Amino acid sequence: MKVVELLAELQKINGMLKNLKFYSTQIGFSNSFCPSPMQEDMYDEKTLKSNYEKAMKLLRRADALNDALHESDAKTYVDVMGIHMSVATARQYLDEFRSWSEDEVCDFGGDHVMFDGEANLRWSVLDKCCVSGESKVESDPLNLKERRDEFVEKKIDWYLGLKTAVAISDATTEVAFCD
Repeated sequence: MKVVELLAELQKINGMLKNLKFYSTQIGFSNSFCPSPMQEDMYDEKTLKSNYEKAMKLLRRADALNDALHESDAKTYVDVMGIHMSVATARQYLDEFRSWSEDEVCDFGGDHVMFDGEANLRWSVLDKCCVSGESKVESDPLNLKERRDEFVEKKIDWYLGLKTAVAISDATTEVAFCD
C-alpha cells in the first residue's frame, strides 16, 4: 500500500472513533428553538458494549498503521534545497509550522512578521536574513539588506519544498503493511 492510502485509512478511523458512543444520555428540556423535550443518544447495552469493542479494534488498527508509517518515514529519504533528510525529519519540520498560516510562513501578505517562540530553525535563520528596507543598518558584511528578496524566496522554497517532498513521498512510497 502507498503511504497516502494508510494516511487516508487513519483519517477514516479517526472519523469512526469520533462517532462511537459508549453510554446513553437523555436531555429532557425545551426552549424556544426546540419546544418539545429532546431525547439524545439512546442505545441498548449490547450496542454500547459492541461500540467499545469496535473502538478497541480500531485503536489497534490505528496503532499498527502508525507503526508502519513511522517506520517507513524513518527509512525514506527526500531532498529539500540540497539537504538530504528522512521523511520523518521533514514531517517534524512541517509540524513546527503548524501554528502559522501558509501566508504567514511564506510572507505572502507582504507584512513581514518576525516570529518568536517555537519555530523551524532553518526558516528562522533565513527569516533573520530578511532585513527590512526601512531598517537603518550600520554594518551589513553579508549584504543582507540588498539580498532581502533572495532570502524571502529561500524561506518560501524551504517551506513549500518540505510540503512538496512529503506529498510526493506519500504518493509514491510503498509500505509493507499486512492486514
